[in-house]
Amino acid sequence: MGSIGNRNLHDDHGDDKDCKWIRYKEDRRLAYCNVDEVVDNCPLSCGECCEDRLDYTFRVNGTSESCDWLSTVTEDVAEDYCGKWRNGRMIRDGCPKSCNYCVDVSTRAPTASPTASPTIAPSPIPFTLTSQDCKNDDTYRYTGTNDLARHPHDVSCKWIRNMEERRSQYCQLNEVVEACPISCGVCCEDDNSYNFMVDGSTRDCNWISTGTGSSQDSCDTYKNGRMVRDACPKSCGFCFDV
Repeated sequence: MGSIGNRNLHDDHGDDKDCKWIRYKEDRRLAYCNVDEVVDNCPLSCGECCEDRLDYTFRVNGTSESCDWLSTVTEDVAEDYCGKWRNGRMIRDGCPKSCNYCVDVSTRAPTASPTASPTIAPSPIPFTLTSQDCKNDDTYRYTGTNDLARHPHDVSCKWIRNMEERRSQYCQLNEVVEACPISCGVCCEDDNSYNFMVDGSTRDCNWISTGTGSSQDSCDTYKNGRMVRDACPKSCGFCFDV
């Protein structure tokens, strides 16, 4: 199969759905990756393969580096860079294999049974949140006493959110759910204090909700210190299920 490119697909309502949009949520991958056309054009998004882009480079201290550079540094440094926006995309999108950002083949088969460890047994959501309180605690770091706390990287809400496997493990803990409700799918609201510039104009998450092509394209850009989709998950359709 060739590279996935950025091929646009159409749903029943005529809306464009590209490979990135499909990749963001497991429900989308389950729905779309059963279609041969989607699998053929979006093999990375559907978990058919996982390779770094050979033509992708990014700057590190003034030097142009390829994805191979990530394997020469410590896990903490690599994880930090994988979450950065460089050369028109997130490094993890350009280097999914090196960043361990691969996805599994999407099927409708039952998921694996929950772990038997009593320290991370599933528990019901212990609370409800108002829209004003629906936000991740950016200062939170999980420091529990079980095996999950022994990961060498800082276990933040953003780190947990980046991979479904992490969410399935850490979001079974009430402490994590309370600190990271958006990452764990308890709620999904936009950051009303966030704004960003588009063609010289200041925009907010509500502007994305207008649904125009340019507004939706902004979800995949890095502006004002963060990915727009991270600040505007509801408007960008970047919410997670519990």
